[in-house]
Amino acid sequence: WCQAHHVLAWLAGGATDIDNLVLVCGFHHREFERLGWVVRIHNGVPEWVPPPWLDPHQHPRRNTAHHLPDTALLTTARTAHQSRHQDTGRATAAPEPPDP
Repeated sequence: WCQAHHVLAWLAGGATDIDNLVLVCGFHHREFERLGWVVRIHNGVPEWVPPPWLDPHQHPRRNTAHHLPDTALLTTARTAHQSRHQDTGRATAAPEPPDP
């Protein structure tokens, strides 16, 4: 139920590729700019910048409503990795995540 939105508009030369697209529901695709929101890509992740009337400092936000937090993803990946290697008799620890 999502639509792809070009971060840099296609008419302004924005590419139709994963680095320039974000998924939004139909309602927000039609309304977010009218309501004063801006979307941008930071380190490959969409950030939503609220309008000044909602957040005077306009701190970017991420929509995490439909996915696990990054720490939960790392824990899940580490557990799956350990389970696979224990099944083969070669228990090894998953690599530590890089420092932020």
